[in-house]
Amino acid sequence: MRRAALEIGLLLAITVLFVGCYSTGPEVLIGPEISHDLVIFFKTDATHDQIENFRGDVLSYSWWGCRYEVAADYLRLFPVDGYEAIALKFHSDVSQADRNAVKSKVRASPIVHKVFEDVVPQDIKHVD
Repeated sequence: MRRAALEIGLLLAITVLFVGCYSTGPEVLIGPEISHDLVIFFKTDATHDQIENFRGDVLSYSWWGCRYEVAADYLRLFPVDGYEAIALKFHSDVSQADRNAVKSKVRASPIVHKVFEDVVPQDIKHVD
């Protein structure tokens, strides 16, 4: 009994130490009620797989063999007017030049219908 209590106490101490030392930085608000850098609506014939692959194909880049995503916050949204959508916030360290390059790639994608910038996703009631 005493050994079990000691093991539980040790496990709790390690957990508290780990949680206390593992800081993820400042709190970041997320959700469709928060302003996002881009809200991207896809064409109605875009498939689920195409939309899921869009994140890796368009919203990330490779550097020295590693893949980096430009989005710090990425949300799949409920459809509006039948259009599937995502919302994203750029990582704070993504340069303006890289943001512009990503925006160009997004707009050039054959599955993108419309892009909104600096908007609150839940405020978008109609796409067209």
